[in-house]
Amino acid sequence: MALYEYFCDRCQYKFEQITSERDPDQGKCPKCHSKETRKLLSRFAIGGQGDLRESTQHGCDDPNHRH
Repeated sequence: MALYEYFCDRCQYKFEQITSERDPDQGKCPKCHSKETRKLLSRFAIGGQGDLRESTQHGCDDPNHRH
């Protein structure tokens, strides 16, 4: 199972979906039920855990932390 971001070309709705590659409803728009969707590159897929690891190493999650 993976999280994918989609954009529906029919109704212009952007949505996320947790699905597997073998799911017959993969990419089906929850708003208009169209399969005329395209998978988007998500920021998480590009950056992976590196972005999360970097923000926690530098204390970004602590508002009182000073660099």
